[in-house]
Amino acid sequence: MSEVFLEALCAALCGAEGWKDVKDFWKLKIDLRSHLPYKNGIPRDDIFPKFFRSL
Repeated sequence: MSEVFLEALCAALCGAEGWKDVKDFWKLKIDLRSHLPYKNGIPRDDIFPKFFRSL
């Protein structure tokens, strides 16, 4: 859960304007991904809107 939030926050601070931008941002930022313990890989595109709607 915290990984999804941090991922979206970092991408938004860097100019991401939508969920696809967030996913694309993290695909390109391999050095940043090494700091997050993704157990199941990068979340799918549909995870971000579902996560933030549930908050």
